[in-house]
Amino acid sequence: MNKINLYLLNEFTKHDRKIHGFKNLSFGRPIPLKSVFYFLGALGAMIVIRFIPIIGYPLKHIVPVMYLMIPGIITYSLSELETEKRNPLAYARSVLLYNIRRLRGISYYRGKTLNRRKGYKFYSTIQGGYLTFKEQNEEENK
Repeated sequence: MNKINLYLLNEFTKHDRKIHGFKNLSFGRPIPLKSVFYFLGALGAMIVIRFIPIIGYPLKHIVPVMYLMIPGIITYSLSELETEKRNPLAYARSVLLYNIRRLRGISYYRGKTLNRRKGYKFYSTIQGGYLTFKEQNEEENK
């Protein structure tokens, strides 16, 4: 039996689901379903946090209109964010891990860690403003 290779376009069958209206009410423009879930998730999180004793104290004193405005702002910022066709949580995770690796001074190449060189010296702009690097021998490191 011969094996048949099937070729598939990844984005060909993927559609962004949108809501055009609710019952007899038309919204005027289609609203992505992801945005509705972002809004409901943010609103639900605010309501849950409101009833936690110490953390929810500031939320008990805000104007009730803010319970709609804050999730609306969060929804707008998440729906307009370009995340390279990933969900915003996966994108935020990758950005956070990238910044942690950058602060530690560790670079990765094909899954292996590479240590960055530390022997840089920067001369002032008065002296010409150039960057030099001095190779460190194995004997000097010991």
